[in-house]
Amino acid sequence: RQQGRQQGLDLEENRLRIVGLEEEIRDLDERLGGVSQERVALVQRLEAEALIREKFTQIETVFTRDEALVYREGNNIIMRLVGLTFESGQANVDPLYQPLLTKVRDAVEVFPRSQVIVEGHTDSYGSDGANMALSRTRAESVGEYLSTELNIASFRISAVGYGETRPIANNETPQGRTRNRRIDILIEPQIE
Repeated sequence: RQQGRQQGLDLEENRLRIVGLEEEIRDLDERLGGVSQERVALVQRLEAEALIREKFTQIETVFTRDEALVYREGNNIIMRLVGLTFESGQANVDPLYQPLLTKVRDAVEVFPRSQVIVEGHTDSYGSDGANMALSRTRAESVGEYLSTELNIASFRISAVGYGETRPIANNETPQGRTRNRRIDILIEPQIE
């Protein structure tokens, strides 16, 4: 009789141990599932970054050094159009820049669903307000050219003017002022 009771206790103890192990297995499965999802997300992010690096190199090779300098900022790509300049106080896009802007369009289309921000900059001559307005007008002119002449969908393009607030050269020299009157094109890739 005591042996039967001992077996009953042993069975109950084994059953409780099994229940505990099953709970532990479920807990481990949940944690591994989470790790697996994190791993998949990490792999996808690494693949997206590798694709952006590859496409960045593709864009970089489109331009000569006297046309555009190409940079990366995170996943964004910046094309500084050193080959496109403006006369002081002017915002017109000269038709002679069409080959360069065609290359810009080709670079933008490397990321077909990207957003494009055209940034306008001026030198420090003139009032702050006038420079801000001029830089915005320059950016809008380039954006409009990309849209109307080169068929980039206008909803993908936005324009912003920074005036004289982001110089890249000394405003005390004619060469520096020319470099500061510039357009930067920012591509924001949309990668799934």
